[in-house]
Amino acid sequence: MTLAAKMLTVLLLTLALSIPALAQEDSTATKTFELTLYGDVPEGETFIASYDIQDSEDPITELLLCGPEAARVCQGGDGTLYTASAELQTGFPSPYRIQFRRLRINRTFAELVESIEADTTNSAHYRFPSGDDMPDQLPDTGAGGLAGPGMPASSVAILAFIAVRAYRSRPR
Repeated sequence: MTLAAKMLTVLLLTLALSIPALAQEDSTATKTFELTLYGDVPEGETFIASYDIQDSEDPITELLLCGPEAARVCQGGDGTLYTASAELQTGFPSPYRIQFRRLRINRTFAELVESIEADTTNSAHYRFPSGDDMPDQLPDTGAGGLAGPGMPASSVAILAFIAVRAYRSRPR
């Protein structure tokens, strides 16, 4: 085999081995964030989804789900769905950190860490007290995320009773 043929063979092998790596770097997947709100949502509430690469210096990216500055104002009731999507790169050695946050009280109420390899959806819910769920004496604690949509009404009533009893028995 001539020197030119050997060099051509090495060049072709190098090119063939680098093509999958190049394809992986440019690969993306659609990440969809879903938030369902329940109950009586106070005016002016804002909810976001955010993501960043865990253990990275890259900034956190925030997606506005609902709020005064968003396309839709936050409303609850029997369950109002808000969505946002982003194209994320796949194949990172470190996973993404995903968060859902209520901005008024700066509270993260759902968080997970996952590797992104294909199109995925992350869903979260937040429940505010409503007139039907909670007694009038219940203080607004901002803990609306305690009762999920799958929780039986009897459990919600028990949680409300415990909260009111604790509120009434506190030192004055």
